Amino acid sequence: MKRLFLILILTFSFQSLSKADDIRDFQIEGISVGDSLLDHFDIAKIKEGLKDWYPDKTFSYSEFRDKKIKQFDKLGFFFKSEDNSYKIYSISGIKFCTKNIKACYDFQNEIEKEFEKVSSIKPTKKTIKYPKSDNAGTGSFAKQSIYLFDNGDAVFIETKNWANDSKFHDNISLNADSKFFGDWLSSVSN
Repeated sequence: MKRLFLILILTFSFQSLSKADDIRDFQIEGISVGDSLLDHFDIAKIKEGLKDWYPDKTFSYSEFRDKKIKQFDKLGFFFKSEDNSYKIYSISGIKFCTKNIKACYDFQNEIEKEFEKVSSIKPTKKTIKYPKSDNAGTGSFAKQSIYLFDNGDAVFIETKNWANDSKFHDNISLNADSKFFGDWLSSVSN
């Protein structure tokens, strides 16, 4: 009887661990992919933060700061343009490290450790060097960790170390993207 009880406990334990590999189980500032943005912010805030980045209008993007946001400086959300429920397909948290890039790297390491505690997914890590440009300057690069779920959803952590002659500020971003959004982004970025 004790053996049967132990087997049942182990079975249920492993089932709950496997649930941690669903993107909807991960939150950025208490918000998950699949949530309605309206459950967290009012429509005026969402509309105020709208950005027009892509000619393809499948998705809309809103980005803003808010007193509810604690760990990041601002949040960004992609949702279908014609969806009045504002279902989130991608969420990002952005934190600026204007005085010390080490703070961004430390935060990235902290996020990675926390993610790896609750997920069995192993990251793909890489460094991307940006070509010299008016905006990126000379010598800008990013350190990335990408966690790809079996179904194609992804968590993406990136620290951007912008060159001194860049127009951007050093930052870290944490992104949770549904596969549907990732496929769309790949199609409009090529």
